[in-house]
Amino acid sequence: MRKVVKEMRYKNIICKYCGEPATVSTLRKADYCDKESCKALAHNEASRICYKKSVSNPKFNAEKITAQRVTNRQVSTEAVDSMEINDIKELARELGNLRYRMIKLIQKEVAKEKKFNKTNDIILHTIEFEKLTDKDWENIKQRLINDRKERRGTKIRRQILNEMLANLTMKNPGRFVEVAVDGAKKTRHFDECLADLREDESLFAKKKDGEKKE
Repeated sequence: MRKVVKEMRYKNIICKYCGEPATVSTLRKADYCDKESCKALAHNEASRICYKKSVSNPKFNAEKITAQRVTNRQVSTEAVDSMEINDIKELARELGNLRYRMIKLIQKEVAKEKKFNKTNDIILHTIEFEKLTDKDWENIKQRLINDRKERRGTKIRRQILNEMLANLTMKNPGRFVEVAVDGAKKTRHFDECLADLREDESLFAKKKDGEKKE
């Protein structure tokens, strides 16, 4: 019998500890990169959460696990185990890459805006402290006119990208597919399972109350 080798899948993330982009296996639940320092932080955080749960109310946790096992026995996994899922996983990977590209483009436009702000500060400093000729004034005027046009274009690009990203709320499509498939094996009420997943902030981006739209 020929052995089936599963293809390793990867996802693009922004590390929650160092803030840098990284490519990691989709099997990794938390968003952290392969730096030893970030791995150590992730391990420590997971250990604290596990310890807190076990110490706070072990009886409740045991009852919850028992209830889940009972539920699992009542749900047939035959349909989930036999269904084709690779095409959905591939779409999830593409969706994750698309969101990642949007984030990188937004960061690029933000950097441009900061550069314009720095340039303006330099011009203001020159006007305030330097003795300028008529030619200097003409050059500054032209520079400000050009910068204003480019700055507006940069701002518009960023606003368009922000709006697109705001409507692509699934932060981790690959992980969502994994969790959804796992949920389908544990409950007959899959609609409720999906509704619960939409409330998971590790899977979906949520706009905070009072957050100002640009």
